[in-house]
Amino acid sequence: VGKATLTVTADPKSKVFGAANPTLTASYSNFVNGDTSAVLTGAPSLGTSAGTASAAGPYTITVTVGSLSATNYTFSYVIGTLTITGSGTLTVTASGNTRPYGAPNALSYSISGFTNGDSNAVVSGVPSLSSTAGANAAPGAYPVTASQGSLAATNYSFTFVSGTMTVTQSPTAMGMNGAVPGTSALAGQTFVLNFLVVGVPGAALPTGTTSYTIDPGTPLQTQQTATLNNGTASITIAGLRSGVHTVLNSYGGDVNYLPTTATPVTLRVAAITSQLTVALSPGNTAPQGQSFILNFTVTGAGATALPTGTVSCTVDSVAAVAGLPTGYVADRISRK
Repeated sequence: VGKATLTVTADPKSKVFGAANPTLTASYSNFVNGDTSAVLTGAPSLGTSAGTASAAGPYTITVTVGSLSATNYTFSYVIGTLTITGSGTLTVTASGNTRPYGAPNALSYSISGFTNGDSNAVVSGVPSLSSTAGANAAPGAYPVTASQGSLAATNYSFTFVSGTMTVTQSPTAMGMNGAVPGTSALAGQTFVLNFLVVGVPGAALPTGTTSYTIDPGTPLQTQQTATLNNGTASITIAGLRSGVHTVLNSYGGDVNYLPTTATPVTLRVAAITSQLTVALSPGNTAPQGQSFILNFTVTGAGATALPTGTVSCTVDSVAAVAGLPTGYVADRISRK
């Protein structure tokens, strides 16, 4: 009587990419006469080419006799399949730069969760990154989100984590863009200074106020403020004495722009050349006993204000002083 043939089949197995191989097993069929696996001794030899780092996909499980034996049976073998699923998960974390108001966004991402020594080299494509912050978004914190985009990796799936981008106030600069009559004038003239606060091109213009300190740190120190209009402001400075004067100017900032540090503008005021003339009545000759009346006039070349102060004269070694009233003509002085 010949031996019956017993079929040895490698059992199907599965695992997740990066995991160790499961234990390989076999099943037996075609026993006769009520026999069971109890009639078997030893075990078949089972193997596969798949390892811990093998990519996702199907792999053959081979089966050979190994140490398997049975008195009344011979053996036939059926291969099995080990299926590796690509369910390793990579985390894609979005992030954004800290940038000033009006600057472009610079969004970025990082990927973590690789196994088996893998790196970014196994990933192709890029995620889709977006933020609610446009170029002219006001300073503040804004979310940055990531989605699949063109990302792909044979052995991995992806999960996504949002990040944050911060918009800060933008630096700016303040400078003088015009002066009437210039930065030099005669005493009595009025200066009109025009200032410009430079914002980000294409963004909102700076708003708020500008501040000015005239002759800082001196007894003559005065202060002014001016409100920006379309990024510009003007101040009027009158009554400066002859000499050199410093005007410190600064911008106080607004929601989009940082304040500026104070910068100086130098103004020069020149003293006016004055001329004294005298008119005598009745003239420079008169009978004894008749009074002379001397009328003094002080004028200033190019002056916009009338000279003030006193006029002094000496008659026969006797000094006399007359104060200038409003106007050019001095008080009368009579000497016999």
